[in-house]
Amino acid sequence: MNALLRKAGRIACAAMTAQLLWPAAPAHADPIEVTVPCDVPALIDAINVVNAAGLGVIRLTPQCDYVLTGPASVGVYGPNGLPIVTAQISILGSGATIRRAADAPRFRLLEVTESGAVRIADLRLVGGDAGRQPGGGILVRGRLGLRKSTLQDNTAAAGGALANLGGSVTLVDSTVTGNQAGIESAAPAQAAAMPVGGVPGSRVRLSRRAAAAPAGYGGGVLNRGELHAVRTTIGGNRARVGGGVANEQGGKATFRNTTISGNLARTRGGGLYNAPGGYSRVLSTTISRNKAGDTGGGVFNGYVKGAVRLSGSTVTANKGDNCAPAGSVSRCTA
Repeated sequence: MNALLRKAGRIACAAMTAQLLWPAAPAHADPIEVTVPCDVPALIDAINVVNAAGLGVIRLTPQCDYVLTGPASVGVYGPNGLPIVTAQISILGSGATIRRAADAPRFRLLEVTESGAVRIADLRLVGGDAGRQPGGGILVRGRLGLRKSTLQDNTAAAGGALANLGGSVTLVDSTVTGNQAGIESAAPAQAAAMPVGGVPGSRVRLSRRAAAAPAGYGGGVLNRGELHAVRTTIGGNRARVGGGVANEQGGKATFRNTTISGNLARTRGGGLYNAPGGYSRVLSTTISRNKAGDTGGGVFNGYVKGAVRLSGSTVTANKGDNCAPAGSVSRCTA
């Protein structure tokens, strides 16, 4: 009976993960499909076309390296290399890469607004730099599903790879590595006016809300919404606080069968920083070999006992202790 219950639980979990990553389209929707050649202007056009249609699938050229040399849009959190996503879009990468050119001005790669929902599969997103804004690779205020994909070598003031500012993010079989938050890059500043939604000549005033994202938090991921990481690796990221993940006030994070390893925080939370008002569930997950300059090399829990729950997980071999403050994370040896 127990075996049957466990099997049923695994099936239910798989179904829930699939629904989170691939939400059902509206019954009335008539999606379009765009196949994109190995060409950046064609990729920008494809996103604009699907945004206008409201729902669609974008198929990238297998193994293509789409190199972005300038911003295509700007929102309240600064410039983006691609148009802001306002619709429901599936991007099938087929092993392709979207990267910011090394000598390009600072801009993140992609932004998903409140009305947007993006499902990305088999794609690498590399080298975004949001400068003093959050989300070097992707900024999410709507929904994002990332499957068999990699966020690598991105930089931002907060959320080096990904900043979730009140949206919903699901990472499945993916990798978040080599990203950093709160560390200045060598990219030149972007002083010129940016196009809005890919329309040259349009201007927008940057909102002061951008300053609300705490600088230096979340080398890999900054979460202020819902975050689900399943069979995902978060490693080799660095920040002032929360080298791997910073789960901020109001954030609800779940890590299942995930590895958080080799991340660095200058002060607290080498692997995971859970701020007051944030809640983290860590299920069958390994948090190891992370480092914090101050305390909480593995996990730092912001003073609310029970806000971080471990189940079937291992927190070990972290430098600057495994969990802090002492006693704040049950089933964890400091």
